[in-house]
Amino acid sequence: MRILILDDEEVRHTDLAEFYSGHEVVHVETYNHFIRELVSGSPWSLIHLDHDLGPGDSYLDGWGNMQFFTGQHAAIRVCELHDDHLPAEVIVHSVNPLGANIMVTDLKSRKVKVTWRPYTQMNLKRKQMCNMRS
Repeated sequence: MRILILDDEEVRHTDLAEFYSGHEVVHVETYNHFIRELVSGSPWSLIHLDHDLGPGDSYLDGWGNMQFFTGQHAAIRVCELHDDHLPAEVIVHSVNPLGANIMVTDLKSRKVKVTWRPYTQMNLKRKQMCNMRS
């Protein structure tokens, strides 16, 4: 499985790398790096998106104010992909309920299979899976 993960927190990348061990996983921390990877190669099987990316890539809004890119911008770019390049699934793992809801709504409007699974729930699910294997 080909997986692209956008998050600004190293601990999440570490946990998700362990969770998806054995798969082709690309980790990115910024919006611009995400965009470069999004359009490279064959379509992604799975994309993980966080909403709040912290200070990183920025742009000037229509009033000349500096703004930071968020996972919402990344979700919009996913929606702009041609049909044959859409990912099979997107997981929004943001713990920001307002931001996550907007991202999920945007992706659903494009008919992308999307799930909101906050990062804390992912950890619980991972631990449950590990306990079941023991």
